[in-house]
Amino acid sequence: MAYHCAVSGCSNGSYRLLRWEKERCQQCQLPRGKAGSCTCDPPFKLHPFPTSRKNRELRQQWKVLINRTSTKSRGKLWSPSKDSRVCSDHFVDGAPTAENTFPTLNLGYVDANKKVHRVLFQSQLNNENSRQKKKKVNQVL
Repeated sequence: MAYHCAVSGCSNGSYRLLRWEKERCQQCQLPRGKAGSCTCDPPFKLHPFPTSRKNRELRQQWKVLINRTSTKSRGKLWSPSKDSRVCSDHFVDGAPTAENTFPTLNLGYVDANKKVHRVLFQSQLNNENSRQKKKKVNQVL
């Protein structure tokens, strides 16, 4: 399956990674790929969307930040498939981590920063509310 980044305007995908693997490394002058001995990191990695089974809320937040609309039903948020990916260029740490779980960089639309701040703020509120509920339950027990 050919994967590509779901962010509008981003051209990163599995085809570019395959082309990169076929070239010789410019730093160490060694061949890349399966038979090559170059240990340099690829220019980007493709990360799957969180699954709706494991983390529905995080998946929804990613969808809101990506800000794509469905081609079939106008005005409705696009829904990623099992093959949808977001490349490492859109994450602060190059990948989703515990500290930076959302794609927040170079999202390809105007006012992306406002939407990022709003989603991050809502996420922090949800985390604080769940912590307070856990404390109350532990105090009762």
